[in-house]
Formats: sequence, structure tokens, C-alpha cells
Amino acid sequence: MMGRMRRERPLRSLGASAALLLALSIALSIAVANHPAPVQGDIAISKRVQAAPLLEGLAAFINPLAGFPQWILVFGVLALLISGKRLGGGRPGSQLRREAFWAIAAVVALRFAVELLKEAVGSPRPLAAYGIRVSDIRDSFGFPSGHVYGDVLVYGALAVYGRAFLSTRLVEPFRILVAVVLVGAGPSRLVVGAHWPVDVLGGYVWGATALLVALTLARWGGRRRWQRAVSPRGRLSPQNRTVPDGDCGAAGPPGTDASGAIQRSISAAANRMESLSSSPRVSTAIRPVSPSGMAFKRARKMSASSHPEVSVSSEIVSTRSIVSTVSPHHSSPRAEAVSQIDAP
Repeated sequence: MMGRMRRERPLRSLGASAALLLALSIALSIAVANHPAPVQGDIAISKRVQAAPLLEGLAAFINPLAGFPQWILVFGVLALLISGKRLGGGRPGSQLRREAFWAIAAVVALRFAVELLKEAVGSPRPLAAYGIRVSDIRDSFGFPSGHVYGDVLVYGALAVYGRAFLSTRLVEPFRILVAVVLVGAGPSRLVVGAHWPVDVLGGYVWGATALLVALTLARWGGRRRWQRAVSPRGRLSPQNRTVPDGDCGAAGPPGTDASGAIQRSISAAANRMESLSSSPRVSTAIRPVSPSGMAFKRARKMSASSHPEVSVSSEIVSTRSIVSTVSPHHSSPRAEAVSQIDAP
């Protein structure tokens, strides 16, 4: 119980952070929808950014990384996850792979949400009439910036799950490169005059919100156990064990509830013991043993008329339940309760 609570804490923290950012994103979108760009300070900030010569080279490097290159990278990572290999050598853990699969699926679904946001807010893009340089003319709305939103969502998710498709020595360089891209994505859109600063801010906020949603879904989906309820050896997997504390039992067929199997087996064993104890020719001596925690065996069918000698073996697996096994001609090697029929 405590271990499960500890595992769920990061998931709840991610969900709470996503909800907080979502509220902030919605509030910002409502404000921009009521007062379309440019808002106060947009023109001055855009002119300052475009006056910095070093940012032009950064924009030439970062702006082409949005859009089609993102999809190439996403599907390349997906191919590595399917193959179970990492670029640079090694193999990721199974849970890490599951979480990365869920993250990729969430990223692909959320990547298209930015177009709906643009239509809902309806904020215009920059125009040369405001005294700024516009070299990237588009006919869509500006808020939030799709380039910034996509960079934060896609590259951010890949940086978080870099260990799922990259070797250890490649993870840190990749994350540093992602950090450079994310920091420079906003100014790069201002340099070419494609967005107002408020559009860039919306891209960062909405992109971070979508990223946290994707990470929450990935963590939730990766921790779900979608395999068989019973392990290959026939024992219940720990995550599917429904036996209360202090009770022990063996699993029934796959898909059978453990507590139901225990109750049925105990009832059958109790009925058999009652029928045997009612016979005057049976004398039973039961000596108590410490709980062994071993799985019980189902009561076997026997016929007293066809077998002159019967031994009944039972094992006490907890202080609350007695599980019995009836076997003809021989005693169980783990028998702790012995019943013997007197010879005629």
C-alpha cells in the first residue's frame, strides 16, 4: 500500500502542475482574445529583438527545425522504440519503453491542438505597418505561436525520454541541444516578424501545458500492466494479487479473482474434512504449525470404499484459514495434520 502511494505521488504532482498551467493558459488566451495583439510593449520588444544581429543567425538555425523535421524525428524515435534498441548501443527497460510509447502517442495527438487554439483566439499577426520587419508572412492567426508550441511539446518530450532511444553518453548532449532550441525558439519567431511577443509567450505556456499533459499520460499508461493476470509460472503477478493481508492462497485459472478462488477451495476442503470427521473409523490428530505462507492445494476426490487406507494432509497457511488436501495411499511430504483410518 505504501509503495503504491509513493509511486503515485509523481503522477499526482504532474497532474496538478498540468492543471495549474492549463488554468494559466486559458486565462492568457481569454485576455488576448478580448484585446488582440499587439498588446502594450509588443512593438517595442519586437524592434529590440530585430536589432540584435546575433539573433539572425540563431533564427536561421532554429526556425527550420519546426514542422516537418519534428515528424521525421518522432517517427525515427518510434522506430527505435519498436526495435527495442537505443541509438549508440544498449536496450531500454520495458517500463521506460512503455512510457515513451505513450508519450509519443500523446505528442502526436496534442500537436494539432494549436490550430484549434489559433482559431478560437483569433489574434492577428504582425504587419510591416507597425514599423517592424516581416520576412515570414502567413495567412493564419498568431496566438499562440505554433513553432514555439511544437518545439516545447515535441523536443521537450523527447528530451525527457531520451534514455529510451539514446545511449547514456548521447542523452546529455541531446538535452543540451534541446535546451538551446527551446530558449531560442521564441526570439527566432520575433526576428522574422512572424509573431508578436504575446504570441510567443502563449506558445511557451500552451506548449508547457501540453508537455505536462503528455508526460502525465505517459506515466499513467507506462505504469499500467497490460499483460496477463497470471505470470508464466502460473502465480499471480504482484499487481494483480487481491488477497488481503494475512491470507495466503493460490491463483485459480487466468482471469479468476484470487479471493474467489480461495473461498471456493477452503469451502471444498472444509466440507471434505467434515465428512471424514463424521465417520467413526477416522481419528484425527492436528498439531498446530506456524504459518508457512505456501499456496494451498485443492481437495482431491477420494473414495473410502475403494481404498483401505487414507491419509488426510492439511496445511495451515495463516492464522485465519485452514487449507486441506486429501490424497489417497500417501501422505503429502508437507503434511502437518494427519488422519488415519483404522484397519478392519
